[in-house]
Amino acid sequence: MSEKIIYKPLRVKIFSIFFRPFKAFHVNPFIPIQAGKSGSKYNLGFLGDDTGENISHKNKTFSELTAYYWVWKNIKSEYIGFCHYRRYLNFLSPKDKCKAISANSKKLYVNLTHSIPAIENYLHEYDLILPQRHNLENSISQLYQTHFSASDWEHFTDTITKLYPQLQTISDKTFNENRYIYYMLFITKWEYFDEFMTMLFNIFSDLEPKISVSNNPYKSRVFAFLAERFYNLYIQHLIDEKRVKYLELPFYTIKDSLIIKYYLFFIKRAYRLFGRFHYFDSFKPA
Repeated sequence: MSEKIIYKPLRVKIFSIFFRPFKAFHVNPFIPIQAGKSGSKYNLGFLGDDTGENISHKNKTFSELTAYYWVWKNIKSEYIGFCHYRRYLNFLSPKDKCKAISANSKKLYVNLTHSIPAIENYLHEYDLILPQRHNLENSISQLYQTHFSASDWEHFTDTITKLYPQLQTISDKTFNENRYIYYMLFITKWEYFDEFMTMLFNIFSDLEPKISVSNNPYKSRVFAFLAERFYNLYIQHLIDEKRVKYLELPFYTIKDSLIIKYYLFFIKRAYRLFGRFHYFDSFKPA
């Protein structure tokens, strides 16, 4: 009889990003953090992105990236991860589909409170845990240029090529595909997170003076949108060129009445931007 392998426990921190009052889960390894706290009318009563080295004041254009930046500059962990206040990876049912769920659902609570053994088992086998990919109606490049700013996109891709010419082939491949990973949810080794953030903010340092920020409150979050596109590129770089092992998991989207108007707004905006949006075809009630 073969012996059961006993793994050494990993140091994992997963930051759950908030910007407004909502139910927070204070269970290990999840750490709630308030993004844009320095300019917010809310004090959510837990960790904010406005201490230490931070860019909290840039939240209007960087959105949740101000929390990612704070973690990058002020925290250290063997493994690091991110989720959103209403989006959590489904750690216990990896073959399930993405689902809408209540914040008070027992299934969600069990998923979070019993996540550590599952996460550690995954990380002993995989370098990267991601949300499931979804299909867009057109390519990443086409959609951004159509619904946001074509000139910003040109500056963005030119800057990537200038600073990281080794990524040009993988950039062309990624941005011309219609497979997409939403929301920058992930768990990975610190070294990959550090490399991603270093590259991203090198790009933004060069790019920021060239970007035209929209007066539209949604479109003004331009650097968050560009970061999500670079995230897709970087993930593909890790998979194709560094041969990392990765796992895609379904995720829960919390649908409580407290945020129903935001949820409906997102659905309407998605259909307006992307036409028939396959992402919602994958949702099933929990």
